[in-house]
Amino acid sequence: EDGDHDKALKYLNWAFGIKPIDEFSPVMAWYQVVEAGLWLYEDFGDERYLSRVLELARRYQVIAPMHAWAFAVVAKYSDDPEERIRSLAMAQYLDRDSALLSGISDSEKQAAQKWIEEVRPLEKPQSTVDSAAPA
Repeated sequence: EDGDHDKALKYLNWAFGIKPIDEFSPVMAWYQVVEAGLWLYEDFGDERYLSRVLELARRYQVIAPMHAWAFAVVAKYSDDPEERIRSLAMAQYLDRDSALLSGISDSEKQAAQKWIEEVRPLEKPQSTVDSAAPA
């Protein structure tokens, strides 16, 4: 409320640093921190919140690539067109009905669909499959 964004960023980073790992929580701690950062960004427009949120979402894509929300966050908020398409493709593949994907244009969604069909990131390369087969 008082506009102390430095303090808010400090607390956001602090919350991320102490996030509990609770297998019984219905909402993952990473997601809660990212969502709080998005609320701050959307309410105040301070790009530092968005920068932190994107950093965390990109890290989570690597840590847990089976969760669509991190891809959807990057797809919606990144200003890198290639990163947006790649992340959108993965988000659509994992959760086509994600609320985070609302507002993304149909042309971007079509480009993402084309990307996933061409790149096929979830398939093992044929050479890996052949070399792993028993003789």
